[in-house]
Amino acid sequence: IVHLLPPGSPPPPVLSVDVPSGWPVDGPPSVSESNFESNVGFNSESNPGSNRIHPAVLVSLTAPKACARGFREGAHYLGGRFVPNGLREKYGLVLPPYPDAFAQCVRLWPLSPGVGSTDHDPADQVSEAAKAVQVDQMRITYELGGLEDEAFKGRDPMGIWSEWFTQAVQSKACREPNAICLASCDLDVPPSSVSVSSPITATPSVRMVLLKGFDARGFSVFTNLQSRKGKELLSRRRGSFVAFWEPLQRQVRVEGFVEPLTLDENDAYFKTRPRESQIGAWSSDQSQAIEGGRLALEEKYRLMESKFGGREVGIGGEGREKNGSGDEKENDNDNNNNNERKKNNDSEKKKNRDNNGNDNDPKKHDDHNQDKQQVPRPTHWGGVLIRPTRIEFWQGRPSRLHDRMVFEREGVEDSDPWVFKRLQP
Repeated sequence: IVHLLPPGSPPPPVLSVDVPSGWPVDGPPSVSESNFESNVGFNSESNPGSNRIHPAVLVSLTAPKACARGFREGAHYLGGRFVPNGLREKYGLVLPPYPDAFAQCVRLWPLSPGVGSTDHDPADQVSEAAKAVQVDQMRITYELGGLEDEAFKGRDPMGIWSEWFTQAVQSKACREPNAICLASCDLDVPPSSVSVSSPITATPSVRMVLLKGFDARGFSVFTNLQSRKGKELLSRRRGSFVAFWEPLQRQVRVEGFVEPLTLDENDAYFKTRPRESQIGAWSSDQSQAIEGGRLALEEKYRLMESKFGGREVGIGGEGREKNGSGDEKENDNDNNNNNERKKNNDSEKKKNRDNNGNDNDPKKHDDHNQDKQQVPRPTHWGGVLIRPTRIEFWQGRPSRLHDRMVFEREGVEDSDPWVFKRLQP
């Protein structure tokens, strides 16, 4: 085709059946590759009259291929439905289902600007992307077991939670079995006062956090109390969360009243955090916009690290030790002075060792303590306790007839009885 074209003429639209020779399956080849244009014949956007062929559409007989993003039209036609049954059986082909003819053509949008077609409505791009991955067909069948009423009646739901959580941990169902989806709300109004026409709205917000404790009282999480979730939880005094362990096909939903943890509880947990996380608590005004991007945030962290670590840390540089006045130590290039200093230090070290060889130099330990100051807990950082008034245990079952066991109570005192019921799925 290229040889038949007049000099300087662009090639006609080309449809490629399966992946062109030289193209990787998982994405379009890089234009910067030295042998790319000569081997593949790519017609680059910067040189549209180069007489090189850039395929417009990919036709594949089986499954979508990501390299279609590099095609001029950014479209991928799937012909799997039309593969003869004989070929399917002979080669054991497993073809994706297509609910309608439209799904045969899947548009895979460009990996980066300037690659493929971009003159499309963004809303259409989103809709077609959903169709491309067949979101509506994503589901699994839950068949790991069921829940019997007798195993729940008359029991304390916190005890059942303890059993379920322990099983999730011991079975290594996931790397963070304590990950929960925590919800809060920015306005507490009676449901009767909210309507479609009402200007008063209560906006829920939700985020993933880590559960950091539970006992007979309820569940504990820690955060910056000036963050959105911190303010909402403590001002509205209501919260809820869900824990989902997909490998076990289980989830637990919790609703309840919120109260702040004590200062002693906050301090005790803060001391167990990694030092980097402690410094991070001082470095971030959580939920607030930051000017300067990521670099500004990292610079704040370095400043806090210097404040609590006894070192000045520059961007991309090593820490520099400080002397007692805070000035940087001068480098001494005098070899004689260095040698003399080394002799004195060796002599001093011998004096400070006991008979067992232990280093008892108090100055060394003092310097170490100054270099690694204990990071105090910021006053804006602490924990909240969710005292449950409703706990639902969910087990996935076939045909979407899931088991739902619910415990509810009016108050949060030990004397407030739990009422058990089974809910329809």
